[in-house]
Amino acid sequence: VVVADRGPGLTEEELGRIGDRFWRSGRHQNVKGSGLGLSIARVLLTAGGGGVAFTPNAPHGLRVTVTVPRHAPAERQDQGFMGR
Repeated sequence: VVVADRGPGLTEEELGRIGDRFWRSGRHQNVKGSGLGLSIARVLLTAGGGGVAFTPNAPHGLRVTVTVPRHAPAERQDQGFMGR
């Protein structure tokens, strides 16, 4: 899944930090939230064999790519739904 916007985007330094727990861009300090959402999403996606990536969206903005595997990781296939 790819989502892109035409907003102000992020600097190279910010792109390196996005998804860190409790981190927020200095330009977004007055926006509600804890700075945990992307960190939690990254951990959950990675645990399931997927991932999330952030890149610039030319000419400006942010592009987010979420990958989810079609099949459960090999070590989890025998455990059934949600590891039961």
